[in-house]
Amino acid sequence: MGSLTDIISSTSSIENISTESVKAYEKTKEILIRDVNNAVLQHPNIDILLGGNPPELIENNHLQHAGFMLEVMILNDFELLARTLPWVYRTYHNQGIDFDYFKIELQAWINAIEKELSSNQAAPIVALYDWMISQHLSNVELSKHEESAESSEPSPDPWAKAKNGFLVALNRRDHQKCLEICQKTLATGISLPEVFQHILYPVMVQVGVRWEDGELSVAGEHEATAIVNKVISGLYFLAEKPQSTHSTVLVTTIPGERHEMGAWMISICLELDGWDVIYLGADTPPLDIVDTAEKNAVDLIALSIAMPFGVSTTRKIIEDMRSREAIRSAKIIVGGGLFQRFPFLTEKLDIDASFNDCIKALEWLRKTNG
Repeated sequence: MGSLTDIISSTSSIENISTESVKAYEKTKEILIRDVNNAVLQHPNIDILLGGNPPELIENNHLQHAGFMLEVMILNDFELLARTLPWVYRTYHNQGIDFDYFKIELQAWINAIEKELSSNQAAPIVALYDWMISQHLSNVELSKHEESAESSEPSPDPWAKAKNGFLVALNRRDHQKCLEICQKTLATGISLPEVFQHILYPVMVQVGVRWEDGELSVAGEHEATAIVNKVISGLYFLAEKPQSTHSTVLVTTIPGERHEMGAWMISICLELDGWDVIYLGADTPPLDIVDTAEKNAVDLIALSIAMPFGVSTTRKIIEDMRSREAIRSAKIIVGGGLFQRFPFLTEKLDIDASFNDCIKALEWLRKTNG
């Protein structure tokens, strides 16, 4: 069983996936997902594999898997795959999914690919899946260990008291207390973007970590998100809005992405900074995103992506936007949990900037727009 460095090194032996094979995988993606769902859910040990979870959990994983693997194969970026697998193992296992599920699932993908694609198209993709199966035990072990912490001593956190108080109130489901903590912070002269960035954002990161660690159920994570959304709504409606706007921005998540809180927070920050904001929320179809941007001749597009499966879709949306005359020169920025975990992915997108900090995003935009 190797280290992550060993696994990454072993990816050099993987054959690049041809354009023909990628197109065949993409064309049959929905059929492949159906085949894998049927095979895994009919497995004689399915109850053990699910660990008490509903089938929808792994069906959603298969959907995300197909999108992510498509991105890996388009880019032939096998290091991205190697770095992502331990996180996937860890996240799903902490929800109760048995480790054996991954090996069974990967074999189901191989069977489906060999069934639906020609032998020439399937061969390099099957080899890639064979490599993943060969790394199964290593990924199981890596998933059990947190990434090593920074060696340097953390600097004092001036926001610690507010964050801790907010977390305590959130755990008690005390909506009003959560709102009061933010309001008291604002009363000291702190701006709303600072409250978002230094209190609400890290609190939600902590909620996500607790879910990944299996300490928080899906229902618990959803409830915490709903409470924070109520707080954001209260803070937004209490905030003083600018009297006029200077430019138009479209803010949205990508199709299939249900994590919209970051997009909502940056849309509010932009509105308070004088932008005319078009906010589309979660899971908007690609063509609708691009058509809306073109119809309104927006000056800026801000895309939020939290999960790895969304990179390929994001690239296509950006390519479509760059091809439209009315928005060809619009600035495009991205943000979200995906780029915090894998910052090098921004280099593979035709964007102007990437941020996981709404304050830095505002500073960059003010400087860029003169």
